[in-house]
Amino acid sequence: MDGSGMAKGTLVIVGAAVLAASIYSWFSGEIKAGSVATGAGSSANSDQGFDFKFSPNKSFCSVRDFVIQAEVSQAQEKAFEITAPIVRNLNRFEAVRRSSSYRYREPEPKPTIVERILDQGVREGDLPVPDFTIKDVRMAKNNTDPQCNAKDAEFVYYRWNDGSKPKGMRGLDVSFLYDQPEAEDGCFVNLASQFNALESMTSDKSAVVLWLGDYTQGPQCALQSIAGSKHRESADKQGKLPDAIKDILDACLIGGKPITEKYKDLYHNGYLQLLEITDKKDMREFLSFLDHRIDDMKVLMQWVRCEGSGKTQLQFFTAAPAFVSGYYDGMWDKTDEMTELRKRACVKLVEAQYRAMAQMACIRADETGKNVKMHVSMVGCGAFNNPRETIVPALKAMRDELRGHDVTVFLHSFGRDVDIWDSAVNELGIKAVPLERWRESHNS
Repeated sequence: MDGSGMAKGTLVIVGAAVLAASIYSWFSGEIKAGSVATGAGSSANSDQGFDFKFSPNKSFCSVRDFVIQAEVSQAQEKAFEITAPIVRNLNRFEAVRRSSSYRYREPEPKPTIVERILDQGVREGDLPVPDFTIKDVRMAKNNTDPQCNAKDAEFVYYRWNDGSKPKGMRGLDVSFLYDQPEAEDGCFVNLASQFNALESMTSDKSAVVLWLGDYTQGPQCALQSIAGSKHRESADKQGKLPDAIKDILDACLIGGKPITEKYKDLYHNGYLQLLEITDKKDMREFLSFLDHRIDDMKVLMQWVRCEGSGKTQLQFFTAAPAFVSGYYDGMWDKTDEMTELRKRACVKLVEAQYRAMAQMACIRADETGKNVKMHVSMVGCGAFNNPRETIVPALKAMRDELRGHDVTVFLHSFGRDVDIWDSAVNELGIKAVPLERWRESHNS
């Protein structure tokens, strides 16, 4: 859920009334079950399931295969055949609403056609997100031969004020990133998400249909691919969606018991709430454990197809600790030991994810011999109120990994964090160029 301010933009309705009525009747069951027109001649039976079968994604066998093959799951592609026409002829709002039920509620609502397709895919092993770890990604990158004479990565920002300083890619609506020329097919996009690859405005789980009302970066970016988001929801409903840090937390023992037993509100629904740890000794032990086990953290990512353009993206569901309840202005200005320990934990978690994203980009660039475009936002600096100190180490890790690799990094910011990129870029001596100048040099 964490986003760096609010994404901007309005959904535009362009569909005709006749088309709208036909799509509505489609999803409200007025067309007989068994005649679901997905555009590929597939049929469905509401009682017996669909007549197509899914199989596990073979690219999940290795990090290299996953990033090179860029394979969107079969179930997502089938669901896309339904969601894409609604987006293109009406809008994203209608596509989300008509393909979604209010899952996680009691009693459980009747699933939509899209949900039934994706639920079946999950049951048959066609999963959305692999469970690669930080170590898996690092080893795959180390086993990749770098390009000869490859230039260093470029960093690009959007000049939104008088152009005197780098200010991030301010002003570009993340909801429509797929429609920008820099968001080409196969680009990388990081979302300010949660540690379970889902989105929610609280530590309770939230159905995808409710993400429409969450105007932070994570959910708005995620909804570029409705079918992809719904696939993660289906996987979560069946207990098959990886969690980035749950295994680490369960293995961290305080007094012989998992830390989550002593601090029962420490972790829920991808929200890591470090303010719940009130004992300095426990916080020291947690941080020491994290230092030793960070390699076991999962790198949550998914190849998705955007309904608005048909382009693919590799979405990274990056997350930071949540400082929501109990946060107050000036909290990070304190210099006591507990504050410093919390800062170190934030840095450790965010830096590891940024480094892994960069390593994945290196693998794809080196193996394909093509430039990789990576769209990077600030994780944790919006609604989750992380300290500014997390960004410089994270950006430094990314820059260091990308040296000698043909990658272009677009720095995005949304709202109040706009000056943080400025400080980080200047402190690290990164020669970022404004977007318009970059476009001129690459189009000439």
